[in-house]
Amino acid sequence: MAFAIFLQRFCNSYLDDKTIVSSSAYDMLESTLMMKKSDVLNSIISKILKLLKQWGHFPMIYNFILGPNGLFNSLGSGYISGQLLGKSDLVTNMVEHHVDVEIGDVTRMRISFYKTLGRLFFGEKTKSNFFNFIGPFSHILDQIKGAVVSGNGNKEQILSSLKKVTTDIRGVVSSINDNESYSKFFDWFYLETSYFDWLIHVLSMPEFVTPDEWIAIMKLIGEIVRNTSSRLNFPHTSANSLRLFRSTANLLIQENSFIHTNLEVEVKFMYIKYYLSVLYNCLSGKYTNFGVFELYNDPILDNLLQSVIQILYNIQPSYLDLYPKVKGLYYQNIEVIASGHISFIIKSSNDIFGRLLHILKTGLKSNDVKIVTDCCGSVEKILEYIIVQVSAMRNSEMDELIQLRLYENKPIFDTFFTDFLDILITYYNIHFSIGKPLLCLIILFENSWYSVKELVTQSQTPEKRNRIGLAFDKLMEGINKDIEKSNVDTFMNKLSDFRAEIVDFVDVNALYTSFLQFSND
Repeated sequence: MAFAIFLQRFCNSYLDDKTIVSSSAYDMLESTLMMKKSDVLNSIISKILKLLKQWGHFPMIYNFILGPNGLFNSLGSGYISGQLLGKSDLVTNMVEHHVDVEIGDVTRMRISFYKTLGRLFFGEKTKSNFFNFIGPFSHILDQIKGAVVSGNGNKEQILSSLKKVTTDIRGVVSSINDNESYSKFFDWFYLETSYFDWLIHVLSMPEFVTPDEWIAIMKLIGEIVRNTSSRLNFPHTSANSLRLFRSTANLLIQENSFIHTNLEVEVKFMYIKYYLSVLYNCLSGKYTNFGVFELYNDPILDNLLQSVIQILYNIQPSYLDLYPKVKGLYYQNIEVIASGHISFIIKSSNDIFGRLLHILKTGLKSNDVKIVTDCCGSVEKILEYIIVQVSAMRNSEMDELIQLRLYENKPIFDTFFTDFLDILITYYNIHFSIGKPLLCLIILFENSWYSVKELVTQSQTPEKRNRIGLAFDKLMEGINKDIEKSNVDTFMNKLSDFRAEIVDFVDVNALYTSFLQFSND
């Protein structure tokens, strides 16, 4: 342990991008021991491998070497140290025989190790080629496939190997930050070997996989469809973006049925968390033209959205407070649906549309600023879509549906006025989030806005009413009934002035009493 600490401190002191160039320690090492910088790095990597082999079963040593802030990650993350490591024959051998390195079974450590190794490889810092690096994974996956198909072998060993290899590949994928590297991985994992579709097939066998393997596979698929750094940028002539979306959508539809089986609440929400994570990455990645599915009458998108509605609407809000991570993902997915698929919700039924509005109202009252912001964004997208459709005056079936939805849900739309004013007074740092959705509400429900103005004004003492009324008048002075950018910007600036005008002198208790009265009415 003492030696591991020494190595870590040496790396922190002499192997960062600044000191590795300027430190005189290397001059002394070269003059006395004939060791260059690359030799020092080779020696450290050699010691790391020996420590892992001999003492890797000690968690503390594992953390020092393979943890997110450990030795190996620090060396691989540096620009200059990474370049030097890439030229090392020792590291090249590690890249090609990584499955032989003793890295234990701890998921976090395996992810960190393979993320660093992937960063070294895909950064074109090693001498190895892609198939030498990825070959060991192919060998393991083919062995697992054969064992699953034949039914031979020890089930526990098969599942353990499956969990490890999917975790390791996830670490590699998480290191990819460019389209070229992602394309190499995608061609291998999806097109050439069909491992992606095979893993989806494995998930369709709940009697075979345990929760550990289910989570490992879902995390891997979630990472594959995560469009970080725009790495999922398929050529315009390629159908691969559509293929990837269809496969992922089929997975989500398949697993939606499984999640609705009789599972314990805690287990069910654990599954829902990873399900929603994959769903969010799939719908928000912007690597697929969803219009293609409608153009060619492909029902896959509608089927997915129907499944999403089922799982989102069946979650009881009272449970969400017990699972904060699920709650965050829940509202993120609501925002994605509101941003790009609100027409589907409007066409579905008033029950579904009304349920969505009630979900957003609950989120607007959350103590989590991120959730409040997400809900403001969702309301904004819904109202913006409605205004654009109404302004076009096409007299289409959709226009009639929109008018019907506005009429049937006017009471809850009205309560959004008081919710936004509550947010305006309560939060300083996010009050700009309500600017556009509030303006959209005023445009669509102008009479309700005047009712809210009157209610707020009358809630205050006589000496304050005139000032409150003038503040409301100034807010709307010069504001047009449209959502052009210049008009929205003007309204937001006026809203900031409005907040500054009333926040210090308004009687908050009387104000909230009037809000409650308005909601009940």
